[in-house]
Amino acid sequence: YAAAMVLLLGGHARSQALLGDLIAALVGLWTLDALVQAATGWSLGGALVADRVSGIFGADDLKLGPVLAVLSPFALLAARRRFGRAGLAVAWLALAAAILLAGARAGWVMYALVSVVLLWREVPRILPFVASLLALASLAAGVSLLALRGSAEFAERLARTAAVFGGDRASIDHALAGRLPIFETAWAMGAAHPLNGVGVRGFRHA
Repeated sequence: YAAAMVLLLGGHARSQALLGDLIAALVGLWTLDALVQAATGWSLGGALVADRVSGIFGADDLKLGPVLAVLSPFALLAARRRFGRAGLAVAWLALAAAILLAGARAGWVMYALVSVVLLWREVPRILPFVASLLALASLAAGVSLLALRGSAEFAERLARTAAVFGGDRASIDHALAGRLPIFETAWAMGAAHPLNGVGVRGFRHA
């Protein structure tokens, strides 16, 4: 719907800015909804019955964290443009809290990457960038500590992630939620078919 409205309004620069603002507003709504669910147990997507914050997508579709992480640049850049660095900081904190509580570790990694790239955009000189990166890491640790104290589910996700340092195969597989054989199989397929893989929907057969 947003893309259709942009096309109807026309004008490349104006359309691009408007589409960015619409996506940013949507991300803001989903983030606020996720934080409300974390605080009250209720969301536009329904009650909090899963083992993590599910937000607008509901307990049957736990993709809130990765979706927010992927779309976060729109919200962060819009906040920076409209409210300066203070707005950027508030938006970053709100998104960080929602993505952490959503519990998807892929979302955590993606948001960390977004944060580093955005920080380089703000501080493009190496020494100030390193100092700012350390400050950002401290802030992220503080947000994580608050989430750890306030959410047993988040604490369980962190404990499971930390199992990767156990060293043995069982610990690593536990940390990866049973995905280690899948990763090993995919690696073997890549080694056996390095140019064009095993084909669409060929994984199960190979």
